[in-house]
Amino acid sequence: SGLCDPCFDHCEKLCRRCQDPVQLGSLHWGTGLCDKCYDVCEKKCKGCDCYIPLGSLRWATGRCDACWEKRAEKRAHKRSGEQGLSAAVRAAVS
Repeated sequence: SGLCDPCFDHCEKLCRRCQDPVQLGSLHWGTGLCDKCYDVCEKKCKGCDCYIPLGSLRWATGRCDACWEKRAEKRAHKRSGEQGLSAAVRAAVS
């Protein structure tokens, strides 16, 4: 936008789809859409590129429930592996 944060926060914003003024706090980050337009637009998952049904989009991830759960499992597995490695290293040093 070319505006500093305080100026951007105080300027009037219009929805990219319906051109209605958007209330502060209602502009969906990165979309330029008001709440009403955002709620009815189709959303695609970043992980599998499928269309995400309303209510299934994980906030701030852009992923469907299935992809979000897969990612969470991978993180949990990675964390458990890191903990196991540090325990093995401690045993070898002892």
